[in-house]
Amino acid sequence: MKIYILLGHPDNDSFNARIANAYSHAAKQKGHEVRLQRIGDMCFDPVLWKGYKQQQELEPELKQAQENILWCEKWVIIYPVWWGSVPAILKG
Repeated sequence: MKIYILLGHPDNDSFNARIANAYSHAAKQKGHEVRLQRIGDMCFDPVLWKGYKQQQELEPELKQAQENILWCEKWVIIYPVWWGSVPAILKG
């Protein structure tokens, strides 16, 4: 199976990062193809400066995320719940 893991925690030393790494390792051990992308390593502007009036060009990391979503058969998003929601950067 093709598995895309998105670590939605901005800190790559977090408990969520350890969960993502363990999941990735276990899936690879079972013979699955895994792509792990860490939002903390991605460089993109999460602000829609023109709102929805003009389409904003996607940065390379976001294009890679789109490709990973289309590629995968299973998409796993690992993130903490902060104040009842996901981290702001993950919303972006």
